[in-house]
Amino acid sequence: MELIERYLSEVGRYLPRQNRKDILGEMRSALADALDDQAGENPTQEQTIEVLRAFGEPRKVAARYYPEGQYLIGPTLYPLFRLVSGIALAAVLGAQIVAWLVAYFFAGQSINVLDTSAGLVSSLPSTLGWVLIVFIILQRFDVRPDENEKTWDPASLPAAEDHEEVSRAERVAGIIFQSIVLAALTLFSDRIGLYVFPGGSFFANPILPGFIPWINLSLLVAIGLDVYLLWQGRWTTASRLVRLGANLFGIVLLGLLAQAHMDWLQAHNAGTFFNSMEAFAQNIESGGQDFLQIFMVQIFWLSFSIALIVTVIETAMSIFKMLRKLLDR
Repeated sequence: MELIERYLSEVGRYLPRQNRKDILGEMRSALADALDDQAGENPTQEQTIEVLRAFGEPRKVAARYYPEGQYLIGPTLYPLFRLVSGIALAAVLGAQIVAWLVAYFFAGQSINVLDTSAGLVSSLPSTLGWVLIVFIILQRFDVRPDENEKTWDPASLPAAEDHEEVSRAERVAGIIFQSIVLAALTLFSDRIGLYVFPGGSFFANPILPGFIPWINLSLLVAIGLDVYLLWQGRWTTASRLVRLGANLFGIVLLGLLAQAHMDWLQAHNAGTFFNSMEAFAQNIESGGQDFLQIFMVQIFWLSFSIALIVTVIETAMSIFKMLRKLLDR
């Protein structure tokens, strides 16, 4: 029955989400009946393969459950559409970031974060729109990938996994937010700190610039994983392991950032964060410049410490879920 589950898992990738469980339940019963009619209670691997081959290639089987003419891009073209869309969005995002870097470091142009972010937000939908138009035309003329059902081998099906659907809105929001942070850290690493108004005083963070390359690496991994998940549409064991590795890297990085800020505070004989809060208004009125920089470093230390705790809890929960699934098998 393992081959049956692998087959159903593959078919499920292309089924509509709202009816997926019901459809797979019906197919499981139909396959069990077909196997029982053909081979009895103990079917061989070869007999199971013959039954699956008679049912058909997974994508074509899934296509039968979509109402004819009720979609712009059918299930036959949809996997290719997801792949091309993911590549196109990643290419546009990468090209924008490279253009910002070239304009800033080589052309010496000043960059407005709001304008560049707005340009990025507008370019992504337009890119996806052109890809969509191309695939609508392909669907209209019933263009299909070069497939030969006779050569399809059920024994080559990938292993069935307990898949979890990806929240596409969450992934897109993550890509946009992380890209903006990545661009800001790259272009304005010397402008990260505390701005005090009125007066417009600025106090730079003395520790963060040394960690910018590692923070950018962490953001690039997160963006890459989100693009991959958008393309796949589901979590798998491999993507969960990548996320786990990224979280572990983030824990180490956040720990180093928090410790570096704490070391700086101790070297400047700083009090606790809550003591600084009580004296904040008084020191602003008296123009305490050293105090304001210390206060700024304390804010960053507290932020990284909270982020570290949250990431540790999230990672521990992920490890617990993965271990529980392994023990349940």
